[in-house]
Amino acid sequence: MQQMSPETLLSGDSALNLVQQRKTAGKIFVTDEESKASLLDVELQQIMDKGPNLALLEVEPQWFTDKVQELQIEANNQTFFHAKCNAGTDPRKKAMDDSRQEHGKCRMEEKTVNVANVTNNCKDEKKKTCDKMQMLFEESYCDHAASKQAYCSELESCHAAANAAWAVADKHVERLVGHLRSLFILRAHLECQVAAWPVTASSKKACENLSPDTSHLKVTYPKKPTPNPCVYPVTPVPGDSIWSGSEYADKPWKDLVLPVKACTTTTTTTAPPPITCYDSLRGSERPLGEAIYVTKVSDCLAHVEGYKYMAFGCPWRKGFECWRGNSINRAAKVREMTQCKGGAPHAPCSGYPTGTYTMTYKGVSLPLGGWCKEPVMDVAWIKALR
Repeated sequence: MQQMSPETLLSGDSALNLVQQRKTAGKIFVTDEESKASLLDVELQQIMDKGPNLALLEVEPQWFTDKVQELQIEANNQTFFHAKCNAGTDPRKKAMDDSRQEHGKCRMEEKTVNVANVTNNCKDEKKKTCDKMQMLFEESYCDHAASKQAYCSELESCHAAANAAWAVADKHVERLVGHLRSLFILRAHLECQVAAWPVTASSKKACENLSPDTSHLKVTYPKKPTPNPCVYPVTPVPGDSIWSGSEYADKPWKDLVLPVKACTTTTTTTAPPPITCYDSLRGSERPLGEAIYVTKVSDCLAHVEGYKYMAFGCPWRKGFECWRGNSINRAAKVREMTQCKGGAPHAPCSGYPTGTYTMTYKGVSLPLGGWCKEPVMDVAWIKALR
């Protein structure tokens, strides 16, 4: 999502403009709203403001070594968002795994109870408990299988966003490394001329032709992490001929399980939700086409007057985006509403106020979106709120 000041309009495709703080254990990031340049950018500008010839002679050689070490930290930080993407877990798969473990544990207990000196009523109660756990496990397996494609899609989107941040950070570090080398060479030329004073035409030319060694002013870039494997569709599933065998055949309690119930798909017809969360990572897939920054829902309503749809996006400390349009881009991808309420990596979109991704308007909690996540709603619907 392109970042901007509240006075400017959004336009075109852009990646996250990410700048990393120096010496921060490799994990702290600064947005371009909070810092238009890194600390090294500021120091370089201070040198130029003094007058490069004078200021460079005051700079100790160790300064260049220190700065390249800070840039190495920034380069290492480029893996941050990829690592965050890969650190995520599929919640439905975890629920399924936990349910499988609980069912197996219960069946082992049931097997023990069945040969123990207990009443039949005790045995029946244990069987009912385990049968229920079997049902819950198989339902959770079906739920995991049905949701796997959406989870893989979210993981793919997360890595696409991480790739965009990587590209910007990589260019940022590369640019500053180039600046450091240029200044180091210029400083060597100036030192040479000072040492050769009074400078003659030949000594000046000799100094300008110096090629000092800058091999120590280099940064080693980390290898870009690859996404964790995410495979769908999930097969087999309950109801498939081989699923029961793969789950239960090798268990010592296999004779205790009930017949497996097949996964079912329930289709219902409902009115479309008044708010839909869309992914706008790629500009060609952005749901609506024009936006400004606002701080109030009422200000956004004034901006969208005469339009059919409106949307919010990228809330940060100074406001949030207000989008408008008369049609929703067919290429826009629908995401879970949690993605538009702070439930996804939001990078510079830190919430308005910070940490807050919803705003109450006339008693209704409205999602403010996030980084490349925009909740679209019908203007008439929101105007009708009382």
